Amino acid sequence: MRPCVLKFGGTSLATPERIRAVVAILREAAAERPVVAVASALAGVTDGLLVIAERARRCDKAARRDLASLAERHRAALVALAPGDRAASRAVERELGELAAALEGVTLLRELPAGVRDRLASAGERLSVALLAAALRAAGLSASAFDAADLVATDATFGEAEVDLERTRRSVDGRLVPRLGREIPVVPGFYGAAADGRVRLLGRGASDLTATILGACLQAERVEIWTDVDGVLSADPRLVPEAFTLARLTPALAGELAHFGAKVLHPRAVWPAALAGVPIVVANTGHPGRGRSEIVSAADDRAVRAIATRAGVALLRIAAGARSLGELATSALSVLVAARLPVLLVQQAGSGAELLVAVDGTAGEPGRAVLAGMGLSSEVEERLALVAIVGRELAAPARQLLSSAGVSPRLWSEHGTRGAVAAVAAEALAATARRLHAELVVPGAPDRKAA
Repeated sequence: MRPCVLKFGGTSLATPERIRAVVAILREAAAERPVVAVASALAGVTDGLLVIAERARRCDKAARRDLASLAERHRAALVALAPGDRAASRAVERELGELAAALEGVTLLRELPAGVRDRLASAGERLSVALLAAALRAAGLSASAFDAADLVATDATFGEAEVDLERTRRSVDGRLVPRLGREIPVVPGFYGAAADGRVRLLGRGASDLTATILGACLQAERVEIWTDVDGVLSADPRLVPEAFTLARLTPALAGELAHFGAKVLHPRAVWPAALAGVPIVVANTGHPGRGRSEIVSAADDRAVRAIATRAGVALLRIAAGARSLGELATSALSVLVAARLPVLLVQQAGSGAELLVAVDGTAGEPGRAVLAGMGLSSEVEERLALVAIVGRELAAPARQLLSSAGVSPRLWSEHGTRGAVAAVAAEALAATARRLHAELVVPGAPDRKAA
């Protein structure tokens, strides 16, 4: 019987009560087939660890105070979930001890090397799997915590490593497969290890990627992503309260929505499962029986419509000068990628004299600097946001709606029959998303064409 991989995000594991809800979901799943659990750090822990690490580098005494608070949170959770579990207690204390020692080293050296940063940032996942495995055992289920460094093989890149699928498959076959059906393996998301044995992060929010990589290696029945919303939604519900669940969509559409800001899935997570023919199901931990989405190659996207939004964007306007736009694009993108600056969208300016490159908001000035180092002149516009309108034949009506609302996109890119992407002022994001969703996306909208 093919196994299932169930991944639980930080909000699903935020408190002992929520961890118990996760245990109930895993119990029900394990009654039908072998399961593997993938866990993120408890909500807020990874961000907290990065703040602590930076404070330790600056010799800020608050680092010790914050570490003590983080340690107490995990110890209290373990007492609430499984007070007599000595194996879990030893695992938690060992990780906290290693974390404290690493932070002392950072303080002494006043440096935070990339390798140490990756190791520190991944501590939250190691702590959370100890808690979840203990909670499962306390509920009468057989479970063991694994170390993703023993399973997920990566290249040598720190911060956002690429997974070596063949090496990972061999590790999974040797270490994980023999345990399936006998217990519930609980695996940390977010990181793996390179050939040197040192931890490498897969990128922020990449526990989804761990789950789909494992699903592909195991030829799983499905990968389930358990989060705090009812599947993949037609818009960000924080901006558009009327957003609804998209019941079924293809990996290509799910990946597009994720790239342009839909936070329910990591953008890189879709393809390992898709290429292995493994469906992905996205569901709500707090409401398991409510709306959910299925991401499967056989889905029909022709009638799917959605809005994806991404705040915190900067726009680089790169002057072509004497270069052709093709030459400029090749030079500019190679420089930005080499500097590991996240490029979101590239578009030729209407005049043909500029190349427009949308990047993460933190990469605007660094991007301008690295371009200048290569003799490329650019200007930066910050405080922007991206709005992606996804759906057949939506580009023209979306452009008309923006014009009638007085919204002038800094960048506009059309994708044939699939929709368009606009860069707008950050303060216009919420109103723009709500209007586009109300007029073009909601079922029964007056200008909605038959698919």
